[in-house]
Amino acid sequence: MIHVLGSFVWIGVLIVFLLLLVVISGYLFWGMSEVIPGIMDQGCPDCAVTIFVLVPFPLGLFSFSDPGSFFLYYLALLVAIAVSLSLAVVLDGKKLVSDMISSVKDGRLKLSTKTSWAMVCQLFCTYLFFTAAYLLFLSMFEVDASSPSMVDVPLWYMLFELANASVYEEIATRLVFLGVPMFLIALGAGVRGRPLLKELFGGSGRMKPYTWALIIVSAMIFGIAHIPSWDIFKLAPALFAGLILGYLYVKRGIWAAILFHFAVDYYAASVFVSVESGHLGVVIFLALAVVVFIVAGFLFFIYYSMKVLDALGSLFRLPRPAPAPAGGVRTARGVPSQVASPQQFGFVCPKCGYQEARYIEGRFQCLRCGYLQ
Repeated sequence: MIHVLGSFVWIGVLIVFLLLLVVISGYLFWGMSEVIPGIMDQGCPDCAVTIFVLVPFPLGLFSFSDPGSFFLYYLALLVAIAVSLSLAVVLDGKKLVSDMISSVKDGRLKLSTKTSWAMVCQLFCTYLFFTAAYLLFLSMFEVDASSPSMVDVPLWYMLFELANASVYEEIATRLVFLGVPMFLIALGAGVRGRPLLKELFGGSGRMKPYTWALIIVSAMIFGIAHIPSWDIFKLAPALFAGLILGYLYVKRGIWAAILFHFAVDYYAASVFVSVESGHLGVVIFLALAVVVFIVAGFLFFIYYSMKVLDALGSLFRLPRPAPAPAGGVRTARGVPSQVASPQQFGFVCPKCGYQEARYIEGRFQCLRCGYLQ
């Protein structure tokens, strides 16, 4: 009964998240009616596109504000976000529907992240829970954690900036500090073709020790980069978001990181616009949705914490108890820990599909990803 209830609750959270994406996508494309006239009007002399690098604080390379270039840049942002949403539909839409149907039919709680929708939704909830808990913690010590004021910039520029952050920050952070190093490492190891491109643009799914290190480094740079425009209090949630975005980048690709970043930033934009415009129905939906996401995020925070600890234990071969052999079979003394030909046992890694493993402490360990079976 608990599994059946859990399945329906999880599907409900996922449906609410999909509805949220519909709402914020609507505001994104509605925003064109505000952003494009704002670009062409040139009524804001300080409103410009700034191309920057992170070192780790943002360092502006150059800016431009001429209407033609500004409009083309904004159009490229819209295309990048639309492509990210489309890829999620094309690659995982059918699988998402079949998983939801089978979960109801089987009556089993399935938190599988085999689809990008499930992974982004779960990590989105996890991030909102962490941020809410963190802000609650700061409020206990009366720390001012207010967002930067938006009253000094026009609405159109705020909408542009949040769309820009969803795309350009993933290029300046994840692609530069995660994708490029992984690409160079794979290139030096002799990887070629499509797998090499997956190292550069994400989606390889290979979580090596150096991959975790690069995710942490890129997350730290991402967190530090938010301090100048926010404050030191922003470091923790931005760092946490950076870890999530790095994980999504490696597991699914840059488009999934853009999708997550867009969901977070344009959720805030949608709240602001709906309140200012008096869209009461949307305000109520967004308020109820965030409650649902934070509650679910508490469970997903525990779920992903256990997954990360398990993955790190496998990668760095931390000792953990091995199950007793089936049938009470005893291991003779002097038997080496490695088996020369694990294929004779029909080993196939459930994580990466590799067929080579070492036999140690009663279990098989994949030689590619380190997964223990």
